[in-house]
Amino acid sequence: MSESQFPSQQQDKFVLRLPDGMRDRIRLAAEENGRSMNSEILAVLEKAFPELSPFEEELAKVRRIFENAAPDDRMKLWQAMEETRGGPYHREKD
Repeated sequence: MSESQFPSQQQDKFVLRLPDGMRDRIRLAAEENGRSMNSEILAVLEKAFPELSPFEEELAKVRRIFENAAPDDRMKLWQAMEETRGGPYHREKD
């Protein structure tokens, strides 16, 4: 098999089943916006799922850890975070 000359052929592909009429709605929107159906779908997906900044990615990790922690451990986690950043719950150790 020969290598493709087009980088787009090396990108991820995903087969999607569309409900009746949706393909036509996508086609009309793409025509109105002067782009291909693929570009129209990507534009909608990018708007719905924007790329996270490194800070937002780390914040999401912390949020998941906090949400998955046992209720009794959540306060300990919160206090540890506050002490780390000197927040309102920060108390100087004697």
